[in-house]
Amino acid sequence: MSRMAFFLVPLLALGGCSCSDSGPSVLDDAGGHDASTVDAAQTDAQSPMDAPMTDAYVVNVDADLGACGEPFELTPDPGAEARAATALAALDPAASLTWVANRGTLSSITGLAIPLPECDGAEDAYDALFEVLEASPDLFQIDRDEWRPDSTYPCSAVTENVDFLRIRRVAYGPYAMVNDVFTVAVERRAGVVTLFGFGGQYIPSPDATLVDGLEACPERPEEVVEAIVRATPFHYTHFAPPPADGCQPVGEGMYTAAPGDAVTFDDAVELLWDDAAPIRMRRLRAVTLELATANHTAELIQSDANCSIEGRRIGWIRIYDEVTGEIVSEIKTPVRGCIVC
Repeated sequence: MSRMAFFLVPLLALGGCSCSDSGPSVLDDAGGHDASTVDAAQTDAQSPMDAPMTDAYVVNVDADLGACGEPFELTPDPGAEARAATALAALDPAASLTWVANRGTLSSITGLAIPLPECDGAEDAYDALFEVLEASPDLFQIDRDEWRPDSTYPCSAVTENVDFLRIRRVAYGPYAMVNDVFTVAVERRAGVVTLFGFGGQYIPSPDATLVDGLEACPERPEEVVEAIVRATPFHYTHFAPPPADGCQPVGEGMYTAAPGDAVTFDDAVELLWDDAAPIRMRRLRAVTLELATANHTAELIQSDANCSIEGRRIGWIRIYDEVTGEIVSEIKTPVRGCIVC
């Protein structure tokens, strides 16, 4: 069985499948090199760069960034929990709240059930949910403009069986954000659509001061980030070639960018926070390294860095801190959503 690649798309649907090249390719002496060997890795690391890029790396990569050299820290509102408790008591004095201090938001509510007698027919249950959230801003701290539902859900589809409404954050002020989620259970009780089991993992909507703080630090010049990307080796797993069965790993390799490899930057900036105390926030961008055909080796062709759906495309996507230039994570293959093996 040959190695397989496929696209991961919303709802986990598979967008296609393709097999790897049938066997090792013959590389010409001018372009081919075996990135798994120590000599090749050292040679690549010492490959000359254009003078401006080299100067930028030497002078600026380790430059003192001052306060911008560390991720932005979120300081929760010290009065938020008390206001949330008061708002919850106004809805149901018997309900209880679980609060996450470092986030400054609730994680769950127990004992609260909100009937929605107006939720009927073709009306969207998500619209009714947002009305509930907006009616208690001190409790939920969710701005509808920053959140989107997973789908539509007509009220007529709600039954006596428990189901869930799920909304996800898409924005945090001027930035994209995708790692926040809020979920509510829904069922029909005595014929009335009822919400209960409120909970989520998220941070509050930003105020103007916080947004100003996030925007205060300039982005790292792309030529500096490109120097970091080219100088930092990439990792890959290579597989046994056909006729071996499936994706049988046979070793690990490292590759350092070589002349001819292309570096491209995504324009989009995304905000990501970690669940530490205090919470740290980063402005992230993506940069892609795609290998020149002359730099394809038999081992790289038979690796998890090769997305073979769109011909033969070998490379990596790196996610980096837009302010510091630090590489935060790495995605194998230069094609978003392409899953190998």
